[in-house]
Amino acid sequence: MRLQYLGYAATAYGIQGATVNTAHTVLSDALDAAAVYVGLTRGSGHNELHVIAADLAEAKAQFLEAMSRDRADRGLTDATTQAHEAIQGLVNDGPASTVARELARLDVLAKKAEQRATWWDNVGEQLTALSARHREETDESTGALARAEEHAATVRAETTARLEARAESEGREYLDAVGEEAQTAGRLATAGWFGKRRAQREHDAAHDHAQALRGRLSSEWGTLPRHTGDLHEWAGRVAAQQAEEAPEAVEAETAVTAARQARTGLPEQQRRDRLTLLARLHGADKVRRDPDRYLRTSPQREAAKWRASAEEARAEAAELRGLPPNQAVYLIEIKRAAAKEARETALRERQRQLSDDQDPTRSAPRRDGRARGF
Repeated sequence: MRLQYLGYAATAYGIQGATVNTAHTVLSDALDAAAVYVGLTRGSGHNELHVIAADLAEAKAQFLEAMSRDRADRGLTDATTQAHEAIQGLVNDGPASTVARELARLDVLAKKAEQRATWWDNVGEQLTALSARHREETDESTGALARAEEHAATVRAETTARLEARAESEGREYLDAVGEEAQTAGRLATAGWFGKRRAQREHDAAHDHAQALRGRLSSEWGTLPRHTGDLHEWAGRVAAQQAEEAPEAVEAETAVTAARQARTGLPEQQRRDRLTLLARLHGADKVRRDPDRYLRTSPQREAAKWRASAEEARAEAAELRGLPPNQAVYLIEIKRAAAKEARETALRERQRQLSDDQDPTRSAPRRDGRARGF
């Protein structure tokens, strides 16, 4: 808001011959053409005519009526000529009209920019909510995989321990049978005529028992322990191999694989979710043509950019309102010329880029600095 400090107030005829920096004349029924002329020529730096009216048409009517009054009969033509500059702001093509149109344009621009910023705020809120949901999904998926791996490890350890205990027990039974077979063979070799038959029966029984255990261990565990000192290591090895194929271990490992696949495929699924939301916000065709562009766009930056545009438009409007109409028009013309030049420069640069892209003789420079084809 502009503040005006009045040095004094006087009638039009009371200030004849006076000169001030700034003069403000209020149009009323008491003023005639000459009085208007006097009021509009007292300021050495600035003169303003104030008309109280409902609209522009009424303001023009009041001014024309005042200019038609000439109580002192001092010359309507002269007063009209001297006041011509003052009325320019009231006609359709005058400075004030130009400024008014520009102010209206800037006001519309500011409102649209604010609306666009609000729209981007809404986009940001929806994308933020989606990102929060995606984080929850990621955390849940990561947790599910960790739980599945932990369960599989527990099942594998418990199964291995159980199988190892059984393998060691059956291996020891087998080694004991092998030892018994060896002992009966020794007794058979040293038995006399009367004890030989008995020794033979004992040896045959021990041999059959050892063979049965040998076949059973070979079938179940795949290998046989060689001696007592090898038993514990053998039992651990064959138990670990068997544990990998145990139904409960296979089931647990299948769950781990499924959880790992779900975790691996989650980023792509979340990317599709985001593109679906962006397509609903921006339009499916636009997002389909350049999905990466919309994925990279920051709603926060876009909202800030549009708010800056709104502030810039308001600041420009405030600047124009603080200037006399003629100076405001001059500023408008300067800015329009600068904007036109910027657009033409951007268009020329774009045309140059298109020309370079379509010219097959233009090639990217080689690493040695020479252009290909030369």
